[in-house]
Amino acid sequence: MATKEEHNKYLAYSHLGYAGFQLFMMFMMMIFSYIMLDLMSRSAPRGEFPMGMVAAILIFSFIFQLIFSVPSLIAGFGLLKRKRWAKTATIIAGVLSAMSFPIGTAVCVYTFWFLFGENGKELYERRPLTEARTGSDFFLNEPSDANSVGRWTERKREYVPPKEMPNWRE
Repeated sequence: MATKEEHNKYLAYSHLGYAGFQLFMMFMMMIFSYIMLDLMSRSAPRGEFPMGMVAAILIFSFIFQLIFSVPSLIAGFGLLKRKRWAKTATIIAGVLSAMSFPIGTAVCVYTFWFLFGENGKELYERRPLTEARTGSDFFLNEPSDANSVGRWTERKREYVPPKEMPNWRE
């Protein structure tokens, strides 16, 4: 059974592989289209082949394919580097990849299974201030009087909220 770190790595590779496959197929389609357009324009009489319109359609399809591939590249990078924003980026990339059957749909299912399951929640859920290590030995403690807020000191290692809300209007 794989650990949550291994699943995170597998999910990152899944998104990178999906994006790589999509980009490879896009470039192959562009090369094929260029060859076909060149052959068709040579066989057509002068001025009858709508090269500008066909080129505009190909550029549109190229941009459209990039819109669906780039989020998976970003998500794969974020997952490998364990960035904070990786969960959000991966959910977006998973939704966009779901429309590409069957590979993208499989990546989407794996994305949702991992991120919304126990392993993904443990790995990417933000911990409260009391559990998280802040990198400093200073922690928030009780306020000294009713009108002040908590102060940072080294003595206590937990957050204690003020006894009553401060009145900001005074």
